[in-house]
Amino acid sequence: MDVSTLWTAWPVSGPWHISPLLGGTNNTMWRADTADGQAYVLRLLTDLNRVSRMRYEAQLLQTLEDEAPPFRLPVPLKATSGDIIVRFEQEQGTEMIATLSPLLPGKLHDCPPERNDLLSASHAALT
Repeated sequence: MDVSTLWTAWPVSGPWHISPLLGGTNNTMWRADTADGQAYVLRLLTDLNRVSRMRYEAQLLQTLEDEAPPFRLPVPLKATSGDIIVRFEQEQGTEMIATLSPLLPGKLHDCPPERNDLLSASHAALT
């Protein structure tokens, strides 16, 4: 299955237009704009060993959302199969996994702090 037709795995309006997003370190992130004007984040991974971690992250987000916080969370959508994870094979034969989450408003900083410098990152966020 080609990434451009992967929208058929979820109950979203298609076809979609996809464009790369910056910021992913363990996966590839795409912005997916659907035919009805909705925007999503398509997360693609080639490491099939990360499925349990993806499920854990999704369950954590869902649990937080169930508490009705005053902000939105990127909870992955269930695919038409009922699962949040879609397995597919790219044209080159590479097996991948994908999730689809709503794109939340906001923007990335132009120069994000180094990931391994958590103290500076925390300080920068608070000042």
